[in-house]
Amino acid sequence: MWTSSAPLIATTDANGRVSGVVPGTAVLTATETESGKSASITVTVRAFATAGAYYFRTVTTNDIIVDPVTSTVYGSIPGIVTVGSIRTINPYSTSNPTGPPVFVGSEPGKLGISDDGRYVYIGFDNAPKIVRYNSVTRTTDGEFPLGSAAAGFFAEDIEVVPGSPDSVAVSRRTSSGSPRGAGVFIYDNGVPRPRGAGGNVITFGASPSRLYGYNSE
Repeated sequence: MWTSSAPLIATTDANGRVSGVVPGTAVLTATETESGKSASITVTVRAFATAGAYYFRTVTTNDIIVDPVTSTVYGSIPGIVTVGSIRTINPYSTSNPTGPPVFVGSEPGKLGISDDGRYVYIGFDNAPKIVRYNSVTRTTDGEFPLGSAAAGFFAEDIEVVPGSPDSVAVSRRTSSGSPRGAGVFIYDNGVPRPRGAGGNVITFGASPSRLYGYNSE
């Protein structure tokens, strides 16, 4: 059961559908009728927004990213939910925002997306490789290894080079041990550049020639 602390500001129906009424803040609470357990979220209706309907969606993922062009959300779905897939979520859809699962390989993990929204790069929790998903064709169109099957590395973080959708920086990790970091390398069409760096978490700065890394170990 859903309730609103301020129905004159925001209302909600039994399915969690929220409608903004006037500018202000309201606390929405979902209560499980049998156990009595509840959870709340604060929503703000702003003056410049048009009152309308919004949906809360719960999707179990290993990682999520947002397309900078369309605002589509991509999620890598663990095997306990759907075998080896990614899914899209359209945040503007009020009818069927979650797209069908697309098989990409067993246990997809970390994701990275090009700044033109064309390619999504996918790391895996059980395979030393990166797979590329083409958002135009809605299929995978290539992959490259992060080492041999016997001594491979896994993607700890992925960042696509700004302005270069075919080039991707990968923070690599080992499958076990400490420290787990195995260097950051940039791959151009799947071929690694000769020099690497360190860092578990990576992000590009304002210039594609500057990549920042943070070592969390």
